[in-house]
Order: sequence, then structure tokens, then C-alpha cells
Amino acid sequence: TRSNFEEMRSLKEPITLAILPGLEHSSEAAVFARDNGMGIVLHLPMEPEAKTWAREKNTLMAGMGEDDADFILAVALKTVPYARGVSNHMGSRATGDRTASAALMKALKKRGLFFLDSLTTAGSVCREESSLKGVKYYRRDIFLDNQSEIPYIVSKINEAADIAIKKGKAVAIGHDRKNTIAALKAALPGLKSRGVKITAIDGL
Repeated sequence: TRSNFEEMRSLKEPITLAILPGLEHSSEAAVFARDNGMGIVLHLPMEPEAKTWAREKNTLMAGMGEDDADFILAVALKTVPYARGVSNHMGSRATGDRTASAALMKALKKRGLFFLDSLTTAGSVCREESSLKGVKYYRRDIFLDNQSEIPYIVSKINEAADIAIKKGKAVAIGHDRKNTIAALKAALPGLKSRGVKITAIDGL
């Protein structure tokens, strides 16, 4: 939706928007991100382990080969212009599947796109497959908003800062919820005082 565009703009930080394809405001969100100096990632629907789930149109399923992966990616990218990379929406089964992951990485390599692994499963094979295909790979260090309370989210942001100070960088994933944005605003002065800055994912 467009509901939190202005709140995200008010952060005045180069956050990255992971945008689901094929929705009413997908392309608009990508243009918004570009115009406001934000990163843009295609949030590609991928098959989860759950037996019952709301399947998005053009979902990458376990066992799919190169032709299917290439087609699904091409269709999705038409609605998320300016994307520099792809992240997995759900995908606990597909990212653990060697065939589908290898096929996706080949499609990404052809287009010069990176992959951001949300690590929805510890069994993800995407790091290995991205290395084999020569695709730039990022992985999630921390989820910010598994709970919706602002103090909790601030504490997770500070955990991400701890990781960044220790490792040099950290990838934190959250949602475009009002409380998540409010928590980021609240945490920013503390981050800056610790020498931690926010950057788009492909700036890491």
C-alpha cells in the first residue's frame, strides 16, 4: 500500500524497500524509493514449507528449473523497476531446494542482480548456489519486528548495531509498519553516536 510512504520519506535515510511484484502500488513504490535515494529490491514470492499458504501469482516453487525461474523473474521485474537485487518472500522450501535456487541464481546472474537471503530456513542453499553462479550474496543478520512494540524494535535495532560494530556491517529486516518506522527514528541518534550509519543494501 501507499499508507506509510511519507513516514518512510521522513526518515531521510537510504533504507532499502523490498517490494512485492504485481500489486497495485508495486511500480509506484519502486519509483518512490528511487526518487528518495532508497535501495530497491524485488521481494520475490518463493514456496514456503507451510502446507497451507496464500500463494502469490508467479511464485518460484521447489523443483522449478531454469526456464520457469527466468520467466517468473522477468514478469516480476516488469512491475518493480530499478530493482538492483532480489530477496525471498517466504521461501523456506524453495531456498532449501537445490534445483530452484540454482535456477534463480542463473537468472539473477544474467541480469546482474544480487540476492538477499532472508534466511527463513536454516537449510537455505542460496549462499552456495550464488557463489557457484557468481552472484553477489547478502544474508539477514536480524529481524527487527517479530513483535510490534516500539521498545522491542529499538532493542533489535541496537542488536543490529552491535553486530555491525563487531563485523563491520549488519543486515536488518523489518516491515513498513508505523511502529517500525517510529522505532528507527527513535534509535537514529544513538546509532549515529556509536558511529553506525544506515545504508542501502547494495552499499554494504
